[in-house]
Amino acid sequence: MGRHSLLCLAAITLPFTTIEGQVEIDDPGPVAEATLSVCNLGGPPDNDGTILRNFPGDDYPGYEVFAGRVGLPTARTLQAAPAGLEDSSAAFFSKAGLNVKPDRPFTLVVPRNWRERLSIAWGGARRTLRLRVDLECGDAPDDTWVGYPGGYWIDEPACAPLIVKTEGSARRVRLGIGAPCDFLPSTGEPDGERQAATLP
Repeated sequence: MGRHSLLCLAAITLPFTTIEGQVEIDDPGPVAEATLSVCNLGGPPDNDGTILRNFPGDDYPGYEVFAGRVGLPTARTLQAAPAGLEDSSAAFFSKAGLNVKPDRPFTLVVPRNWRERLSIAWGGARRTLRLRVDLECGDAPDDTWVGYPGGYWIDEPACAPLIVKTEGSARRVRLGIGAPCDFLPSTGEPDGERQAATLP
């Protein structure tokens, strides 16, 4: 069973509806919720997920690990380019992988007051406002991390918030999507934004 091979499937879940596929150029808006849930080691290579080498580490500058299970690029400013979508809330796109620790579920939530401005997607799925990640990777080694291609859509470059929700807590983080976030010089922490957050 090789660690170079991985098959990860992305499914979008809505009430009574399941949608799969790539983001369409005329996509009118994000879906309410998406789920990344299947991870089969030993399958053929797949663009929806890749086993990462040496994560976390110097090969992934700007990434920070939250709750021991999700890596996000919160320590650097991401590039943002015109997205080409008709949806004005998704005028710009920042490409940045989502790095996931298998078998440790979590949810990424766009805060309520940003849902007309920000959306997210990884793993070849449509844009969403809430992403549930629950990978069951079976015999994956303890140090396994899985990376998904995707990123962030935003109405204009900004320092944007995102909530990382686990079983017993919710934490607000900030992402510099085409614009820098201000950090406290004494600690390097965003000003007040990584304190526990109430799920909106």
